[in-house]
Amino acid sequence: MAVGGPRRRPGAARRLGATIGRGALLAALLLLPGACSLFQKDGPPPPCPTVARPSETDHLTRFDGSGRDLTDVVFKARLRDVKSSCEYHDDDTRLEGDLLITFEIERGPALRRLQAGQDSNAAGFSYFVAVATNADQPKILSRQAFDVNATFEGNNNRVALTDEIAPQISLKPGEDGSNYRIYVGIELNHAELDYNRQNQ
Repeated sequence: MAVGGPRRRPGAARRLGATIGRGALLAALLLLPGACSLFQKDGPPPPCPTVARPSETDHLTRFDGSGRDLTDVVFKARLRDVKSSCEYHDDDTRLEGDLLITFEIERGPALRRLQAGQDSNAAGFSYFVAVATNADQPKILSRQAFDVNATFEGNNNRVALTDEIAPQISLKPGEDGSNYRIYVGIELNHAELDYNRQNQ
């Protein structure tokens, strides 16, 4: 099994195309299946990998410093939707997925203060896409992080951004998409992860 690494498509879309590093196994997952669409052959299409969204990493609250009041919120980000599809190539020995990943970002009071007298209206964070085996104890085969930068225009306090990622998986004989899972979540530091766990 081989998984491709990222390259950016025009229009800020991103596709996977080169080898990426291995990551550790994700824990505490809430699995949500993704929709699949294939148009290769007559009859029922082969399955796509399941899409998993870890419940602890599908949202982010970024604070200014150590304060945890509402007035200390720089921005909030939420993984709003993941639409997935896939196609089989090379006599069903290679699977190419397509993920449309949508985030909603909300500007907080602290960002307005930080922006006072400045030209910046941006909020940045990262998210991850990982490919794993579809098993009771999944093994992470690849993991890659991607940057997101949201810009708030004028008095608009909320924006939605959609990114596109296309993982490519080389299939062993007898394998199909059902042998794999794809995880999507927001990158968090320890404090942000603890905050999510305490406020679920």
